[in-house]
Amino acid sequence: MREGIATGNNVYKLYDVETGRALDGAVSVELPSFELTSNSFKGAGVGGEINVPNPGVMSAQTATISFPKIYSEITKCMELGTTRTLDLRNEIIVNNKDTHALEKVPDRWVLKGPLSQANPGKVEQSVAGDSSVVMQIYYAHHWLDGDEVLEWDPFKGIYTVNGKDLMEETRRNVFVG
Repeated sequence: MREGIATGNNVYKLYDVETGRALDGAVSVELPSFELTSNSFKGAGVGGEINVPNPGVMSAQTATISFPKIYSEITKCMELGTTRTLDLRNEIIVNNKDTHALEKVPDRWVLKGPLSQANPGKVEQSVAGDSSVVMQIYYAHHWLDGDEVLEWDPFKGIYTVNGKDLMEETRRNVFVG
């Protein structure tokens, strides 16, 4: 990964892998927030109560895609309950601290899961409709500048970040096969 300061996103495209088509018109994609579940613990030897994270066990995750209007290929996203795979290809602008040059760095996310909400937005004269689609995330894979940053699959016990397998011990302890 290149050194520098990321100053913003540049151009991006969002693809529906099942149809092979771009979801042109997407205004923004709110990526999933990765948060470990935790248990509240209090007892002897603890002067109070603490939250203890459960390593590798994530809270439910969603991604929200916003559109000015649900139209054309995007209407497939209203098929709630169907599982889709979205491929987000983004370009990040990075300011190289040594040369002060602006560099374009590839950023890619693959998200998979069922569609759970479609908001057709509003109808108002000469205004975008503020439409959105919500996807439950059951699989996420992220690459940055060609490097694999994250892969998460709760059904297979996969949680790898920056090449470090954070679920290896749990798979050895629990998973058969």
